[in-house]
Amino acid sequence: MVEEEWYETTRMVAKHTEKENVEKVYSHTNPFIRNFIRRSIKGGRVSANRKSFETNKMDEICNVLKEYTELESNNLIDLFKEYSASTKDKTEVHSRLKKIECTKLMAFDANGLYASAMSDLDSEYPRAESGRPFLPEEEKEFVKLFNKQKFRPRTAILTVWFDYPKNMFFQPIPAKDKITFTNKEGKKETGNKIRFRNGFCHDVLTSVDIQEIVKAGGRIIRILDGIVYEENFKTPPYRDYILILRDLRNKYKRKGNIVGSNSMKLLGNSLYGKSIQKDIFTTRHLWNEATLQANFDSRVKTYEKINDTQYIVETEIEEKETEDSKSTRQTPSHLGSFVLSHSKKIMNNFIHVINGFYKPEIYYTDTDSLYISSKNWKKLNRVGLVSEKDYCKGKNDYGDGGIIFGLYLAPKVKYNIVLTSDGVLKEKKTFKGYSNDKISVEDYVQLASGHDVSNEFNKPWKKCFTNGVVIPNDKQTKVFRSYLNNVKRKPPNSEGIMYPYNDKDEYSFDENYEFDVSIIFLIKKRMKIVLNEVE
Repeated sequence: MVEEEWYETTRMVAKHTEKENVEKVYSHTNPFIRNFIRRSIKGGRVSANRKSFETNKMDEICNVLKEYTELESNNLIDLFKEYSASTKDKTEVHSRLKKIECTKLMAFDANGLYASAMSDLDSEYPRAESGRPFLPEEEKEFVKLFNKQKFRPRTAILTVWFDYPKNMFFQPIPAKDKITFTNKEGKKETGNKIRFRNGFCHDVLTSVDIQEIVKAGGRIIRILDGIVYEENFKTPPYRDYILILRDLRNKYKRKGNIVGSNSMKLLGNSLYGKSIQKDIFTTRHLWNEATLQANFDSRVKTYEKINDTQYIVETEIEEKETEDSKSTRQTPSHLGSFVLSHSKKIMNNFIHVINGFYKPEIYYTDTDSLYISSKNWKKLNRVGLVSEKDYCKGKNDYGDGGIIFGLYLAPKVKYNIVLTSDGVLKEKKTFKGYSNDKISVEDYVQLASGHDVSNEFNKPWKKCFTNGVVIPNDKQTKVFRSYLNNVKRKPPNSEGIMYPYNDKDEYSFDENYEFDVSIIFLIKKRMKIVLNEVE
């Protein structure tokens, strides 16, 4: 278990501060060290790598739907809309669809990814009080150990230079580059962007992430500075808590208690989440429109209308209301960083089996899931990585079913039609920054065809001295650029594969980008959707 007294002080234990006159390195409670540790915190990887997927039995599926809907169309989207809206009995059509053996994508999900990382006995976690500075004379030895994959089970957080080979398709750790790009408002903007690319990179990483880079084929060039931990926990400090929560969650699942099951999952994730949390200076309220108008001023950060009368409002906490607390500085942020690193290591285990780092096997990836061909299930099962509930393993989120059509246009921008194991067709869509009640499948197709998508939203409220709170009646237009994924990866080739860039200065993403006409023609031909031509 984590012993709280380790996190109550910034004083290092004597054995590290006295030997060889080494300069003190304080723990995560020291602001400078905490900031350095925070730079090593890398969230889940989200990447769109292949533009689209279509099952090999699309014509057969469409013929079944045509008979059911009596719609003379070969367009899956139109047929799916009619199928979904129809109130006719679907027993026969489901039976026929269930019998069709076709290629599918599966959403291969890790079981309790963060819980796995926090309880896995193959996960090492450093003791905070054993930290010391990285010494320049250690660089040669450490680089050699990393490149030979022999650094583990040692632990460290280091600033490193590393290099990915040019033939790598998916990178264990994305690069963070300072680039100029066109934002959603159509204006030029310079900032840091996460990009999945090859070539030279530099970052602050945990020793686990550094070792994973080498395991995937990368090479460590230099180590500049950082923290080295001389002692690890014998077992993961979160393990006992996680196993208790796991047993309780399974118990609630068996009883059909969904609220209890989800609560146990939330508590498990909060163990790591709270360890990397920043100080919070806002609070949330549930207000009706009259209350929002009465309290609307510069302290209101965001407000979201959730029904006809109520809003969720986020406001800044006034300075006098903020306690002089260092609670988040006492949390073990170094442990949270290692949780995230070990969670990526678990996902990497799946990727290695399907050779996903070098072959375009992954259509889309989210933090804890891989959208890959269902043919890979046997490979993963053969090496013992498939299970319905075991930690550090995964399963197809759609059971024996899978995706028969998908568009993967950018991180958090995807559209799927799923054929379940019972022969039922379902729609799954995600579009970050665009509410689900406004987005339509035609918007996805328009983006995929090389055209921007725009929509109207309510203008924000304003407050002035003369008129008080003003609620505008007119709208503002928000534009989603068709090339939004070109910041991350190259434009799709003739097969829809979006390969990574080969170095920092290689990219293609501005308003003058010429879209691949062959891709536009292919989508129009296969889906038979008439798109309005952009003037």
